[in-house]
Amino acid sequence: MDPRVVFWSIWAVGTVVVYAVLFVRKRRHYRQHPDPASLRDALQAFGLFLVALVAFFGITAALFLRGAGLAALLFAVSAGVFFVVGLYSAFERMPENGGHAARRQ
Repeated sequence: MDPRVVFWSIWAVGTVVVYAVLFVRKRRHYRQHPDPASLRDALQAFGLFLVALVAFFGITAALFLRGAGLAALLFAVSAGVFFVVGLYSAFERMPENGGHAARRQ
């Protein structure tokens, strides 16, 4: 098996899955607590999910198409950082009572 396929399935697909999980979590929280702060968080999570979709296509192009040298390298580094930040956010624990106050202190 081509190692690019393994790398792509973890990195590109993983980025979309991580940000989809974050979006679902924020949307669920907004449905439980429909206030402006929860709406802002849900919209932010949706925007990050859209960026993850675009990163998916960019990562796919960087791995399987002939890259543009330095541009492909810079894109790969930025997409990797985006994935790691998403993982960190996905593993962040939500407060027991479901509120935002405990996280934002």
